[in-house]
Amino acid sequence: MDEIEPKPSKPSADRVAEPSTKYGGFQLTDEYLSWIAEVEALPENQSGADKTWVAELLHTSAQHYARAKRIR
Repeated sequence: MDEIEPKPSKPSADRVAEPSTKYGGFQLTDEYLSWIAEVEALPENQSGADKTWVAELLHTSAQHYARAKRIR
């Protein structure tokens, strides 16, 4: 009986790394970049600003989801 030889295949990582010719990328407009700069300049986004609300939000959210019950 003849043996069937497996077809050589490319590793999946190589196929993922191949650039797509169909996608042309994206461009950030000057207007969008100015919005980003505006948000980054807000006082609450500065180094040293009080961000304790983040820890409180994470804690509250974790408690909320821990109490959640699955309903079927």
